[in-house]
Amino acid sequence: MVVLIRSMLFWPGYILCIISMCSLMTLSAPFSRELNFKFAELLSRSILAWLSITCNIRCEIEGQENVPGGAFIAMGNHQSTWETASCQLFFNPATWVVKRELLWIPIFGWGLWSIRPVALDRSSGRKAIDHLLKQGADRLENGISIIIFPEGTRVGVDERPPFKVGASLLAARTNADIVPFAHNAGKYWPKKGLLKYAGTIKVIIGSPIKTEGLKAEEINKIVETWVRTKQDELEKEV
Repeated sequence: MVVLIRSMLFWPGYILCIISMCSLMTLSAPFSRELNFKFAELLSRSILAWLSITCNIRCEIEGQENVPGGAFIAMGNHQSTWETASCQLFFNPATWVVKRELLWIPIFGWGLWSIRPVALDRSSGRKAIDHLLKQGADRLENGISIIIFPEGTRVGVDERPPFKVGASLLAARTNADIVPFAHNAGKYWPKKGLLKYAGTIKVIIGSPIKTEGLKAEEINKIVETWVRTKQDELEKEV
């Protein structure tokens, strides 16, 4: 019952954080890209603070010092809404590769648009890959890092679908460094259902992976092996 009450208390504040910060991001979009990313970071901080207050869920980040100064591609596992709400804390300025439909959501979609995401129409097949390569290269050239979940969607904590190759194709095309990361957020904020469970989410950020001279398939294998290894280590922790 306590878990249910805490979880239900979380949602109104979560929605309020999104409405307020995304509104500010939308209003500042014509004037300051830097300010947009500051508001995006503040949105993450606000959500995680409220999550801690209501659900007693906190986080520990290992390897923050591995995040480079320039633009890069961040690749990690996708178990929960938590990582989409939090990544702006440890990867900033950064944007996302997202479903195009997310930009159609009032207020949230407008705020998301302000940080120049790479929005894909997943039904367009090869055109989606071409769009990812073109727009992704543009964001990296302009100093904006890109966060990609190569599993393609949220998956359960015990699921291990193969990584899609799109992010690795972008890395091979641009020679951008890849910063791998892994976490266990799905244990506390599952992909389905409203309930959230108290505990400490752990995030591990790895050293940048140099991609120059590597083929996309090689890059994908290196990153997937690193992420899965770290996931297994996190699952073994009590």
